[in-house]
Amino acid sequence: MRPRAARRTLAFGVGASVLYLILAAVSGHLSPLYRRPLMDGFAPPAPYRWVKPPSNLASINKPPLSGRFTLDVKNGSVTEGLFATRDSQASVLLFGRAIASPAGQTSVVLTLEPVAPPSNATFPRGEAITGNVYRIRATFEPSGKPVQKLSKKAIVTLVYPALAGPHRVRRLLASTDGVRFTEIPSIESVVQEQVTAHVGTFGFYAVGVRGISTTPPAAAPSGGGTPITLIVVVVAVAVAVLIGWLRWWERRGARLGGRR
Repeated sequence: MRPRAARRTLAFGVGASVLYLILAAVSGHLSPLYRRPLMDGFAPPAPYRWVKPPSNLASINKPPLSGRFTLDVKNGSVTEGLFATRDSQASVLLFGRAIASPAGQTSVVLTLEPVAPPSNATFPRGEAITGNVYRIRATFEPSGKPVQKLSKKAIVTLVYPALAGPHRVRRLLASTDGVRFTEIPSIESVVQEQVTAHVGTFGFYAVGVRGISTTPPAAAPSGGGTPITLIVVVVAVAVAVLIGWLRWWERRGARLGGRR
């Protein structure tokens, strides 16, 4: 291979690697729970599954799926892991030794169950629930006693449906009885349409939205209405930088070759 061709091949390889790392960093920054390879693509979120869908989506709605997991107790606790509903609309990330088990217990049963928001639900002023409420429970076996408190905080992530109108802040709402909800500190990923928060107990969780209608637009029932503008801009800038760098490298190689 000629020196100039070798330099060009090397440049393309290095440039592609740099571009991959830039995009991976952006993807990872958006959500620590969904750091997937770029080969998975930038497909929009799947259509949201409602327990009680709006009337304009009832004909195309699919029932949401639940999750049930049996976690073995070893050395007095359960191991860490990410546990999600089968449709990935709700997930719980448990860290090592998050659940301390009393003596005589062999396992912990963790369930994530979607339910409709109750008609008598109360929440902070100016907020409303969008999407489903998820009841997250954990019980010891064989006693059947509930896990009251976590030794280490877990991470709960809920997906929300696409909304009509301008974007507003969304936060995770928590409740012990499924009726009285309070807002807890959380982080929203607009691109992936999800909210994430650290929690110290299990219970009922939902996404709350401020000052906007919670009915999805009839023309966009896919649940993927949020544009991926940020990713597109980053990709465009990275490609422009890569092209400029490759041209500079080629001109530099040509000048060096002319001096010989």
